[in-house]
Amino acid sequence: MEEFKTRLVIYARTAHKMGYNKFEEYCGLSSGIIAKIGPKGLSADAIGKILNRCPDLNARWLITGDGEMLEKKEAPVMDTDAKQAIYDLTLENVRLKKRIAELEGKGAVAV
Repeated sequence: MEEFKTRLVIYARTAHKMGYNKFEEYCGLSSGIIAKIGPKGLSADAIGKILNRCPDLNARWLITGDGEMLEKKEAPVMDTDAKQAIYDLTLENVRLKKRIAELEGKGAVAV
């Protein structure tokens, strides 16, 4: 289980720039639990807390050392309707800001 502990510390330092004490707190683990990892490893509950808090961590890599440390997630593809909605909202925001500036210039809006 020493390799498991090493992988966990590598992940905490690489992905989160934390030592294991801060990482334990970040994941909601008991203080000192990583330092005390023994032959039986961590409980399923503790591993679950880590994986829930760190969705980019590859569980297979953490447990067995196989694969890459980080899960490869594809970036979501934005469809045309979503792009158009963002454009429309941005345009409306610009129009509103322009109108507010006009009203402020006339003394109609107090900020």
